[in-house]
Amino acid sequence: MFLSEYGIGSMMDVIHEARMYEQLGVRPDIEDYALVRSMADRLIADWKRFGMEGVYAFPEFFLRDSQARMARHRLHGST
Repeated sequence: MFLSEYGIGSMMDVIHEARMYEQLGVRPDIEDYALVRSMADRLIADWKRFGMEGVYAFPEFFLRDSQARMARHRLHGST
């Protein structure tokens, strides 16, 4: 058996990624930064639209939890 990929589809932390571009002083018109910023903006808009603050206080907490859950699932593949 050959297993090339597995997972549950954790969320990319686009808010953190956008902030890293900002800290590095990357121009906002750079394609990768513009894409990540757009994804972060859409996530925040959807967050408000769906009333997700009743589940997680901040979108960053949701993204961090998603990645932590994915890390726990990855442990199953290391044994």
